This record gives sequence, structure tokens and C-alpha cells, in this order.
Amino acid sequence: MLEGARLLPASRGTGVCGRSQLMEFSPMDRNTIFGGNPLGVLIRLALISLVVGIVMKALGIDLGNFFQRINELLRNIYDLGFGAVEWVLQYMLLGALIVVPIWLIARLAGAARPKSE
Repeated sequence: MLEGARLLPASRGTGVCGRSQLMEFSPMDRNTIFGGNPLGVLIRLALISLVVGIVMKALGIDLGNFFQRINELLRNIYDLGFGAVEWVLQYMLLGALIVVPIWLIARLAGAARPKSE
């Protein structure tokens, strides 16, 4: 299909069976790419960046430690996920110290018993 082609609503220019027809082709321009007037968008981005920069500096995050903080965050998330797995495995192994020998003794006792028909 053509990129940038627009479909008109069914009330304007409908063909047979009420289907919309391709009526207009509009290539992508600067306003479409930037989401508005490029100068206005750049000014808004600069102001928002300034406000976010002030907030980040107030939180103690600067250019020197930004990537260090991101690395710490990812490491904490990783540790949290695998810490839970480690916790589950520890309890599972502790329980297996009791459950597996009892299961093994029960299986051996059941195998030693003669089968009645």
C-alpha cells in the first residue's frame, strides 16, 4: 500500500458497498516528523530537558555518576530476581534432605512386598 496515503471517512467519497476509497496522497514533511513546528518542538524539548536536569541534580544524579547509578539499578534488579531463586532452592534442598530418603525407603519397601493378584 502507499505510505502516507489517507483514507477518507465513509461519509465522504464512498464507493460501492460503502467502502472508503484512497483519495489523497501526502508525503511525510517536517511537521509530521517532528510533531509540529520544528523550532517550537526544539524549544519545548530544551525547556523540558532543563527541568528534568534540575530535578536529577536535586536527587544527586549528575553526568559523572549517571551510568554508575543505572548499573547499580540493573544489578539490584538482577540480584532481586536471582536472590528469590536462590531462596527457593535453599528451602527446596533443605526439604529434600527429608523427603527424598523417605520416598526412597517407601519405594524400596513397596518393591520388596510381594504383589497380590
